[in-house]
Amino acid sequence: MDFKKITLVAFVLLAILTIGAVSASGDVIPDELAASEEGDLIEAPINDDLLNFDGADFDVGADDEDDEDDEDDEDDEDDGELFSPLLVFIGNVTTGEHPDGMVSLVTDDFIYIYNIDHFSDLEGNVTLNFDSGKYVYELSGDDFEVSYDESNEFIRECWMGLTDDVKQLILEHQNENLTVTYDYTGNGESFSTSVKRLIKDEASYRINTIDEMSCLFGFEISDTILTNDEDIAVNISCYDSNWMLAHNDLGGGEILVYVDDNEVARYDMHPDLVSDSPRSQLLKLSDLGISSSGTYNVKITQIPDLYDEDEEEHDVYMVADETEIISQDITANLNHEPFISIDAEDIDYGEDAVIIANLYSDVPGNVWFTVNGVSGKSKITNGVATYTVSGLKAGTYNVSARYGGNYKYDAQTITTAFNVNKLNPFVSVSPVIVRYGQDADINVNLASDVPGNVWFTVNGVTDKAKITDGVATYTVSDLKYGRYNVDISYGGNYKYAKSTINTTIKVNKNLPIVAVNTTDVGYGEDAVISVSLAKNVPGNVLITVNNETKKERITDGVATATFTGLKRGTYGVEVSYAGNVNYIAQTKTASFNVGKGNPIISVDAPDMAYGEDAIINVNLHSDVPGNVWVTIKKGAVIIKDIGRNRIIDGKAVFKVSDLKVGSYNVVVLYAGNVNYNEQTLKSTLNVIKADPITSVLVENIKVDEDAVVTVKFADNVHGFVKITVNGNTQRVLIVDGQASATFSGLKAGTYVVSAVYAGATNFNAQTANATFSVNKIAPGLSVTPVTKSGTTTFTAKIAQDAPGNIKFIVDGATYKNRIVNGIATLTLSDLASGSHTVIVNYAGNYKYSAQTKTKTFTI
Repeated sequence: MDFKKITLVAFVLLAILTIGAVSASGDVIPDELAASEEGDLIEAPINDDLLNFDGADFDVGADDEDDEDDEDDEDDEDDGELFSPLLVFIGNVTTGEHPDGMVSLVTDDFIYIYNIDHFSDLEGNVTLNFDSGKYVYELSGDDFEVSYDESNEFIRECWMGLTDDVKQLILEHQNENLTVTYDYTGNGESFSTSVKRLIKDEASYRINTIDEMSCLFGFEISDTILTNDEDIAVNISCYDSNWMLAHNDLGGGEILVYVDDNEVARYDMHPDLVSDSPRSQLLKLSDLGISSSGTYNVKITQIPDLYDEDEEEHDVYMVADETEIISQDITANLNHEPFISIDAEDIDYGEDAVIIANLYSDVPGNVWFTVNGVSGKSKITNGVATYTVSGLKAGTYNVSARYGGNYKYDAQTITTAFNVNKLNPFVSVSPVIVRYGQDADINVNLASDVPGNVWFTVNGVTDKAKITDGVATYTVSDLKYGRYNVDISYGGNYKYAKSTINTTIKVNKNLPIVAVNTTDVGYGEDAVISVSLAKNVPGNVLITVNNETKKERITDGVATATFTGLKRGTYGVEVSYAGNVNYIAQTKTASFNVGKGNPIISVDAPDMAYGEDAIINVNLHSDVPGNVWVTIKKGAVIIKDIGRNRIIDGKAVFKVSDLKVGSYNVVVLYAGNVNYNEQTLKSTLNVIKADPITSVLVENIKVDEDAVVTVKFADNVHGFVKITVNGNTQRVLIVDGQASATFSGLKAGTYVVSAVYAGATNFNAQTANATFSVNKIAPGLSVTPVTKSGTTTFTAKIAQDAPGNIKFIVDGATYKNRIVNGIATLTLSDLASGSHTVIVNYAGNYKYSAQTKTKTFTI
């Protein structure tokens, strides 16, 4: 049976080591303890823990005393033992490491220094370094007591007690950390250890003095598998650790045994000090109350004897507590089953399922695993058999692990189950924050191989977005101000679970004003302020310039205001929008400058035809005073220096004559003044060829009359013109600006006159047209009825050369008679008395027009 051990050794110092007066001293601190670093004392926190030793190890020589004179032995100092040379007892609490293993000690106040160099003087300094000050205590060999080991011929140890002055100093700093440093002048070594005087309020109990605990307790807990309730689990043994101090009044203490934090045993340990043989307490599984297989935690603690401080003369104030000595797990297998447990954790789709069977450490062989009807084996190693299954689909799987048994362990099968979970398709989605009027793009990140669509529900509307390369993006438009919950779902497939995640869209009120657009202007110009606003911003904006505020309506995202009459200077622009349910109230500013203005607005020089006067209009701002100068140039050559004209009501007018056909530059100059720049503005004047024909004149005529056509021309038009009527063309010389042609024999009808001029240097080729009519002649038709003796004669007269017939219509009856020498007659008898109507009609011919006459008569 193997055991783990922990040993506590208490070392007892001889009472004679505590040297020096222990009575209280006065408050005066001698000069040799004067603080080298002054500081206010502070109230340090009380600490019940013993501080660990922080001193330096030192190699102590153990040579013969005669070696003091042997200067050639350079290796003497390396023949001794290695241990810490400095041990300090302050306020009945000692920290430090003693050469024979002491780890804690309660005794009186003194500084204990082991042998450093027994051939040298022990002079040096002890420095007491508190939290709030440092004090130096000078030492010499006379301050130490020495213990000499005659058998080994070297000084075994030396020590010094604390004077009352030092004790008083320590008392004043009792709750401060203290570092004690011994600077040994013999070989320049320095050794330090840290301690703290511990006083906890007015506690009335203390740890037994060191001689009451000077024994070695050994604790052994089995680390093998125990298969019988009579097997030894714990061995508690005690040895005398200081046999040479056996005459001291030794005490004892209690040993407590816990199983899974439940106390199961308590023993008083009082060793027989006259012998160093062990005294043991053996605890079986049954003593520990263990009756079934399993793993149990066994913990052993120690409580030293406690008693009232008045029962002893020692002035010690400490509260004792349980001290944990050892804690270890033990394993019991009382029913000889090989398995302890089987573990099969749930996995995600695509992961390997790792099934672990835990058996007792001495179980050999293999374990057969069956997963969903498929079996395989795994070798047992150090009590563990591991079986891995890959490629499982989502679902629940039953697992069994079977061990066939051997001479020691029974055959056994244990079962469990695990789940292969579908994966969560979603990786992340972030909240979306937009301003009113902006689209909200929801980007959902999914695993890269998730197929299909993601469904989004926003504001009661559900729609889908296709997943592409692990991302689905859904855009929501036209959301009003507010916060919207977004439900995002995936329907699932063989690998990924049906899943829903959520996010939010926050639609903040938007800034209505996008930009205030200004442009520097010149004096006299209008300042136009254009305000660009976000989409769908309704209502009006207030635009203020030079303390003048204009309320302008927003149209298609723009509001514009015009400011006139601004003097030279810099002007601030303030644009305000009052806000509404979707847009915040906002004020935005800008600025612009009004500098010297350009006085000339425009120069109008319309094209002129050759021979006409060119009229040049110079348009200026209405308050521009003075004159403007105009020069006509062709290229760099001045053609005409027209000179100046006065500006009247913002306008100066110039007339230019006698320019040939061509293009001219019109250069206009204003000399400038206090508000307007000197300015030159150019324009182009084009003198173009003129149309030569000013008119074509011809009058309407009657048949058998001549048509006289007269064509009139502009000044200086020379040459010939072709005049054509009814296909008959006459080439006529232009004389004094006109040309005439006569056309005869034209029948009745409408005729077009065409006058064609071929063109010249200053005149365009031109065709001008006119129309005239050759009209028929009225035949002069008339009718006269005469009745005699019951017979009525109708006489129709017409032009003598009119041919054809006259149609008579008498009371609706029609008669036709030939015209002879301009007369046609009709005779009717027996017409009744009364009123009658006669109508005569001539149909007309090429010369005479048709004509009808009506006459009423009475018989």
